[in-house]
Amino acid sequence: MTDIEKGKNLPVLSISKFVKMELKLLCNAVKGGIPVSSLPSVYLLGPMGVGKSQGVKQLSEQLQECTGKKVNLVDVRLLLFSPVDLRGIPTVNSEKTASQWLIPEVFKLDSSQDVINIIFLDELSSCMPAVQAAAYQIVLDHKIGEHSLPENTYVIAAGNRIIDKSVVYKMPKALANRLTHFEIKSDVDEWCDWALKNAVDFRIIGFIRFKNDMLMMAEGTDELAFPTPRSWDMASRYIDTLGGDVTAAYPFICGCVGTGVAMTFSSYCKTYSHLPDIASIFAGRPSPLAKKTPDILHALTSAMTAYVREHKTKIDEIENSLIYAESNLPSDFISYLLHGYGAVSAELGESVKTLQIYKDIIRKRGAVFNGTV
Repeated sequence: MTDIEKGKNLPVLSISKFVKMELKLLCNAVKGGIPVSSLPSVYLLGPMGVGKSQGVKQLSEQLQECTGKKVNLVDVRLLLFSPVDLRGIPTVNSEKTASQWLIPEVFKLDSSQDVINIIFLDELSSCMPAVQAAAYQIVLDHKIGEHSLPENTYVIAAGNRIIDKSVVYKMPKALANRLTHFEIKSDVDEWCDWALKNAVDFRIIGFIRFKNDMLMMAEGTDELAFPTPRSWDMASRYIDTLGGDVTAAYPFICGCVGTGVAMTFSSYCKTYSHLPDIASIFAGRPSPLAKKTPDILHALTSAMTAYVREHKTKIDEIENSLIYAESNLPSDFISYLLHGYGAVSAELGESVKTLQIYKDIIRKRGAVFNGTV
């Protein structure tokens, strides 16, 4: 079931849940011969950096796999557009008796049956009213000036909330009533899965597991640098470019997520110096775990998952790691570890389930996991 949060008038979704829901809708429409243009346009409302544009890109990729059709994603950042950019340029017709509008190059869409067009109008709530008015015609009428969009075109719009302290213009009621609205929220588990697959620094993943509230702190802030899923990804790229050296990357991390959060993250990273050698764990020659505080346990599980992500780990090495986990980790951290292995590779996740140690863990601790593995 979709979360309907108390006091909220809109369904509140993680970006992954939105993608899954939209994918089912669009695949059903395509398979049922229903033009996607006949579906109401969708509006995603949420804080900056939560992953709205990333989710639309993910939707287009999965829709292509689901339908076998080429998906053409037109990403329109409305703050960079003028009304003329959206509506086109007037010119004289061939008889020189009237004017006509030339469609902008970006909106010259393929109307063939083996293509699906997705127009993504980002930052709809933040652009100037004149640009909004031009965008409304695309959202409401599926038209650009006097040109109609092809029947194989679906429109998604997105914008920030007033409480995000971004530049936001209130949406007219007449427009709002013609859109299907979803509020997008951050989700720690989903972001950590995404981060594993996209080579985000394992210390950032461990830190977010340890400090869930540090993933997203955009709401109501007046600061220029603050943590969001996007800014953590930016920080990771700085760390990676500097060879994994968090100290060298520290000023850049501060510039991404803010000094206070960066200081907390840097302090957390010192935890990794207290871990046993990770390679030895997978080789079956582990050192004992001296401390089992939450910061140490989160660091250990993130380091073990990163080792699997970065090495061509054999199944017997995975078995060694689970034997170590069974002896040293509480049930919830074994659950994090197993989930992480599955996030690294679905094939690996299935292979793990064939191991006797996995079956023993489920038999002993399955009730504690409560269906999470």
